Amino acid sequence: MKKNIPKLIIITSSEPVYKEFEIINSLFNEGLECLHLRKPDYDLPELEHWLQQVNPHNLNKIVIHSHYEMAEKIRLKGIHFTNEFLNRTPEEDIFSIVQKAKSQKHTISASVHSSEELKSLKFNYDYIFLSPVFDSISKQGYKSSFNLKELSVDLKNQDNISVIALGGIDEGNIELALQSGFAGVALLGAIWNTKREEVVDKFQRMKKIFKDIVNLV
Repeated sequence: MKKNIPKLIIITSSEPVYKEFEIINSLFNEGLECLHLRKPDYDLPELEHWLQQVNPHNLNKIVIHSHYEMAEKIRLKGIHFTNEFLNRTPEEDIFSIVQKAKSQKHTISASVHSSEELKSLKFNYDYIFLSPVFDSISKQGYKSSFNLKELSVDLKNQDNISVIALGGIDEGNIELALQSGFAGVALLGAIWNTKREEVVDKFQRMKKIFKDIVNLV
């Protein structure tokens, strides 16, 4: 398995959040090592403004889902290819972006939604989100169709890439995700569907559970 891959990731809400930057800077202070910045409706100036609100010491912990040139400009952690980007971009252009990102030591990730997609990856990603592993918290009606026993077999055959569980991850199922063979988990609804004043406490609890489980599996 590749080294230095984030194990506990938070993905931003795609919508504006009250006191979002106060919360995010607090999460970094509490030990968050990787934040995926997903704001699909933001243009470049909006994305730059968003990043300017983050403590500069934490910018190297952020992975962006759009406007990939910003990763080089302000030394972010990495880039994440969305399905929309992969579908509309010629493979040779994606390959060039991958090569450039790797030369700058940026992480490269993407998302898949089935075991078949996981088996047919075309690029050398550092890690992959697989979702929804459980019924989504943030998207009502977005149900998981995975059989975890079957999925566990597929994950064991993916020893060359780290697969991160996404979708419905919460305090009660982190252990099940890790025992199924996932390299880590990504949190979305479990964080942003929590009352704003309780988000940091929620993260602290989940981080402790995660660390306790990692020491066991």
